[in-house]
Amino acid sequence: MLALEGFDATWMIGLALFGVHLLLVARILWRFAGAPRLVAAALAMAGAVYLIDTVGFVGLVDYESHASLFEAIVIAPAIVGELAVTWWLLARRNHQA
Repeated sequence: MLALEGFDATWMIGLALFGVHLLLVARILWRFAGAPRLVAAALAMAGAVYLIDTVGFVGLVDYESHASLFEAIVIAPAIVGELAVTWWLLARRNHQA
């Protein structure tokens, strides 16, 4: 059981780092890459919800009882933000080719 708890903690640290990564990429897209503002904002929102989930994991004693709520909060922005960047990159690649 201790190994599973260690894995959960490691996984959440990874998600927090991924959230920070998404925020940094969103900033780059917003300021330097010429991406549509909506794409950068959607990616920033995805990064923020990953961080919110990690804060909930660390801050709530009974996170497991709220895990489905946090999952619901994370899923939509993460899918929208990451797909928006994917579509923008594909469109940009096809436009330049």
